[in-house]
Amino acid sequence: MVSRPAGSEHATNGNGTQSRTPYEDAVLGFREYWYPVCCTGDITETPKSYTLLGDPVAIVRRDGKAYAVKDECPHRGTQFSMINTRKNWEFPGTCTITCPYHGWTYDLKDGRCVAVISEGPESPVPQSGVRVRTYPIEERRGLIWIWMGSLKPVPVEDDIPNLMLDPKAVVRAFSRIKYGNWRFHAENPSGGHATMVHKSTLRQWASRGGVQQVGLPFDPGYVEDLDHKGISTNVGGGKPSPTREFPGLGEWDPKPRWQHVLFDWIPSRADFRRPVQGIRSSMLMLPGIFRQPNFPNTAYMYYEWYVPVDEDHYIYMQISCAWPKNRMDRIRYALKYYLWDRPTGPVLFNNQDAAMVAATTNYFKRTGNMHYLSKAPYDRIHHLWRAYANEQARGVGTKYRANAPVEAAGAFEESAPAATATMAGGGGG
Repeated sequence: MVSRPAGSEHATNGNGTQSRTPYEDAVLGFREYWYPVCCTGDITETPKSYTLLGDPVAIVRRDGKAYAVKDECPHRGTQFSMINTRKNWEFPGTCTITCPYHGWTYDLKDGRCVAVISEGPESPVPQSGVRVRTYPIEERRGLIWIWMGSLKPVPVEDDIPNLMLDPKAVVRAFSRIKYGNWRFHAENPSGGHATMVHKSTLRQWASRGGVQQVGLPFDPGYVEDLDHKGISTNVGGGKPSPTREFPGLGEWDPKPRWQHVLFDWIPSRADFRRPVQGIRSSMLMLPGIFRQPNFPNTAYMYYEWYVPVDEDHYIYMQISCAWPKNRMDRIRYALKYYLWDRPTGPVLFNNQDAAMVAATTNYFKRTGNMHYLSKAPYDRIHHLWRAYANEQARGVGTKYRANAPVEAAGAFEESAPAATATMAGGGGG
């Protein structure tokens, strides 16, 4: 690991030494949460291997139910996901998985070793108490959810936004593994980057709004609404600046003239200030979730999870929810989603975000400096998010109380670090 740079946010022990904050330590994420891993259809009777929060995990179905175990046989560390012709199911009809090396067989419900095929039925190993670690698994809204922590799992519904659980919502999800540390993508959705990063995307050529609007008032803070709770990135809303004239520099325009000529006659597709199911604000939520209304198009509610794989990779889980009114509306949404919304939004548009996350990760690995925050208004969201994570993350937050509401947004501002002159300026993405 890289060393801590001078000027980092930190706590001080009684002996005067510096201690790391929970957020700094969460290189591999906050473990005491439910994380989405994949779509339910991805899991079959053939074990599938994942690395999640640094752990190798095998997920498999037995008699229609999904199970997860550490993808290492306790005997010699062989992966259960090393597929053989029997799908590592040597005893069909039982809830077991078998190591393809020596035939050590485990009950998927509790991880107990129940047989060693290579030693026969009289093997003493099953009576020795050998176990493989198991992980709680749930299936909701077409997704596999896993609990990687050591505490007793909370109900999975506690960690899923309520609008996703709405039975009237049509939920579409897909995921990719991206290079970068999850925290830098969690800090990307805000920070004023959109005006710069996304000005060249196809969907912005035909847009007069969205990222073309500069100078929006920015007032983030703690929010708890009918969907979830977290740090809102746009409390207060506001109107765009009436001018793009920068003193001494001239007028800035994100679009070349040919784009104005060809596309400015097209009406804007989405009004990001329009409520979706009564919600207007975007939000950062634990353990690493971002919510955006009206993306990838009007009336969608969009969520993305940053599920840590290892220090340098994360599963980028992208979920869109829509509320079609009837069958024809449902068909219209599906066509729009697959032909335009997903390819130009969650894929092309968000690939630009992932590229910035990769660059920030490389910077952190070279310098050890993850505290590049400034006093610029758009960086306030990142100060609040880090303080919120430090204080409220389940299992590690210094002020966490199970099922207790956050008392006030001001608490996070008090513990948000002040930017120093040695910190690099700029936004969070």
